[in-house]
Amino acid sequence: MANTLVILGEVNEKQYRYTEVNEYYVMAELTFKQLFEDSRTDDISYLYYRLGIVGAKSKDSFQFN
Repeated sequence: MANTLVILGEVNEKQYRYTEVNEYYVMAELTFKQLFEDSRTDDISYLYYRLGIVGAKSKDSFQFN
């Protein structure tokens, strides 16, 4: 489920829909946190990387929960 949310975020990013991207990525982050005790996994690291890229593109600073 979390990886699907990341993919949906990436699709919306290509359409410059940054509000939706942020929503999908935050949902993915919460899902990853429920699944993994260690937040250093590759999946959540990639998610944080994407959040940083989207934040720079949209000139916004997304907050991590």
